[in-house]
Amino acid sequence: MDAWEVWQESLFQRVTPLRSPDFVVDSLTRERLSLVVIDNIAAMISAASEPAVVELSAQRVSRTCLQEATTVTGHHIDAQSAAFVNAIAGGWNEVDEGYRPATCHAGLYTLPVVMAEVERQQGRVADVFRGLLAGYEVATAYARAFSPPKPYRLHPHATLSTIGAASGLSIVAQGDVPCVREVVPVAASMAMIGTFAHAPRGLLMRNGWAGQAAVGGFTAMDFASVGLLSDIHEVRCLFEDVLGFPMNDEEIASEREAWAILDGYHKPYACCQYIHSAVEAALALTADSACGIRPDTVERVIVRTHPLALNLDNTNPTTDLGAKFSVPHCVASVLTFGSTEPATFSSTYLDHPDIRRIRSQVHVELFDDVGPPPHDRPAEVTVELIDGMTFKSVCMSARGGPDRPLDRGEILHKAKSLTIDSRPNFIEAATALLEGRIVGSDSWSDFLQTAGLRNSS
Repeated sequence: MDAWEVWQESLFQRVTPLRSPDFVVDSLTRERLSLVVIDNIAAMISAASEPAVVELSAQRVSRTCLQEATTVTGHHIDAQSAAFVNAIAGGWNEVDEGYRPATCHAGLYTLPVVMAEVERQQGRVADVFRGLLAGYEVATAYARAFSPPKPYRLHPHATLSTIGAASGLSIVAQGDVPCVREVVPVAASMAMIGTFAHAPRGLLMRNGWAGQAAVGGFTAMDFASVGLLSDIHEVRCLFEDVLGFPMNDEEIASEREAWAILDGYHKPYACCQYIHSAVEAALALTADSACGIRPDTVERVIVRTHPLALNLDNTNPTTDLGAKFSVPHCVASVLTFGSTEPATFSSTYLDHPDIRRIRSQVHVELFDDVGPPPHDRPAEVTVELIDGMTFKSVCMSARGGPDRPLDRGEILHKAKSLTIDSRPNFIEAATALLEGRIVGSDSWSDFLQTAGLRNSS
C-alpha cells in the first residue's frame, strides 16, 4: 500500500472498534463528548423559532406518518427528517462548536444524524457518544488531509459534511450495515459544491448544507448497503484533482494518538470564529477607559487579520448570516456597544446609525507574519479618533480553543443563555450529563425528555 492507502486504513481501523456497543471511552474523552453534545444541541435550540426552520419542520411533518425522532421545533417525525431539521438549526446562529486544527464543524455534521438514529432505535447515551466520536474523527481527518488553498473558495459544510454524517451512522446503525470503510467513499462522492462566498454574502442557502448532508448520510448508507459503492482512490481524486485541495503530506505521514474531538473549540461569540480575535481586540479597546472610544468619536478603523478572515470584509451585510461573517459589522458593533452578547453580531443592529457609519470606515488588511497554531488566526485593531488620537489592540489567539479554552462553567452558562427561554429544562439535563449523573447506559430518549425536548410516550 502507498502512504495514502496506509493513512486511510489507519483511520478506518481507529474508528471501527466504536461499532461495539461495549466500547468505553476514557473520562477526558467522555467529558469532551458531553460538551460537544451540549454545545451543539443548545445551538439547535437557539434557532428553533427561526421562521425558515419552523417552516421546513412543518413541511417534513406533513410528509410523514412516522414518529421516530425528535426535532428541536417540537415535532416527532421520521429519523431522516428530524436530522435534516436539527442540522439546519444547529448551524444557523454561528454558536456551534468547531475543530481548531482545520476548518471543520464535525459535531454539526455528525450529531444530528446520530441523535436521530439512536432515538429511532431506542438506544443509549453511550450510542450517541460512539457515533459522534467516529463521525468527528473521520470528518476532521479529511479536513486535515486536504486543506484548501486560502482564501477558501468552497465551504466545508458542503464538502465535508456528508462524510461526517455517514461515518457516524455507520457506527450506530444496527444489523448487517455497511462499515465505515465502505460508506466513506460513497459519502464523499455525494459532496456538495457550495462556495464559501455564500457566508460573507449572507446567502442563507449556506445554512441548508448541513441538513442536506444529514439526508445524504442516510442515503449513502442505503447506497452502500445494496452494493452501490465507490473506493478510497476516488476520495483522493475528488479532493485533490477535482476540488483542487492539495494533499497534506505531513498529515498523511503522521500517526494519531488522541481523538480529534479533544482539539475542538467552543465559541464565546456568536459570529464566525475567524473574526473572534478581531472581536477580542476591539473589546479590549472599549474596556480601556483611557482610550475614551465612543461611537461618535471614531474616524477610521483598520483591522489587520489572518488570511482566512481577509475576505470577510462586507461593509453592508443584509442578513443575519452576513452580519456574523462581516469583520466590519462585528468590530463596529463591539466598538459601539462594548458588548459581545449574541445580539451584538446579529441582524438586529444592521441599520443602527452608529454601526452603519463605523462599518463604512473599517478597512481589512493582512496581518504581517502570521505564526503557527495557535497563533495562526490573530488580529490587530487600530482605531483612529476624530481628535487625531490612535489606539491599537492585538489578539494573537481568541478564547475558546484548546490553548485558551472555555471552562465547563462557561460552556454551561452559554448553553443556558441560548436555551432558557424556550427549553428551560435543558440546562438541568446538560449539567447532569456533564457531571456524570446521566450515564452511558441511560436511554437517549430519557435524556431528551429530561431536557424538555421530547414528550413522554
